[in-house]
Amino acid sequence: MLSVSEEKENRTNKPLRIATNIILVALIIGIFKFFLDEDYTNDSVGWWLFILFWVVRSLYGLVNNLLEGHKWLTAVDLGIYLLITRFSPYVVE
Repeated sequence: MLSVSEEKENRTNKPLRIATNIILVALIIGIFKFFLDEDYTNDSVGWWLFILFWVVRSLYGLVNNLLEGHKWLTAVDLGIYLLITRFSPYVVE
């Protein structure tokens, strides 16, 4: 059974979770749109959307784990974020 404070915290996190999921679904749709179209020259846009998807996902996980007090998962999400932002210019040119 959830306590009153946990129920309140779930209600405050719900709009953030819904907004993040809408953004992630929109990015996935954009990724498929640019990867699976006839024009191969705009595949780089699909790669940038893919990188942006992982940035948004890792930042959401980082904030969520930080608020919940999961130090190890916060460090993992921070590492993923730094890896993506550091090496993405070398991957997509």
